[in-house]
Amino acid sequence: MIKELIRKENEIIMLRKLYSNSKLKEMYLDYVNNFITVDKFSCHYDLKYTEALHVINLGKSIHETDIQMNIGIK
Repeated sequence: MIKELIRKENEIIMLRKLYSNSKLKEMYLDYVNNFITVDKFSCHYDLKYTEALHVINLGKSIHETDIQMNIGIK
């Protein structure tokens, strides 16, 4: 269990170093608009399935934060 959590955390750290917030958000929106499955998305971006899930979740979080910040500005 602990090894799995450490592996997951290391994958997320690696992805955060590899991709900027804007790139993660762009990839998330690409997933939402152009892919039916995570498997196809992971193949397209040459990611492991679990990495693709992390990218999608991180990108979604960034996107939703951006929306909330923009709502607060108006």
